[in-house]
Amino acid sequence: MGGLTSPDFVEQQLAEGRIDCVAMSRQLVADPDWPKKVLSGRAEEVRRCVRCNKGCLGGMMDHKGVRCIFEGGNRK
Repeated sequence: MGGLTSPDFVEQQLAEGRIDCVAMSRQLVADPDWPKKVLSGRAEEVRRCVRCNKGCLGGMMDHKGVRCIFEGGNRK
């Protein structure tokens, strides 16, 4: 499916039985606090993965480790 960044969309897909579970590796690299923010009612603060693959997949392919382009001063 891909691009599971919206908590409401994820809940809808689960409720409709379209998916049984959710794997969110790139989203959790972009915002490791995604679950905490959603569970505490702060979903609007979630930093969403833009699916650029530059820091995560690109970093892994270049043997530089997995990170997000939003690391550092660009975080909200």
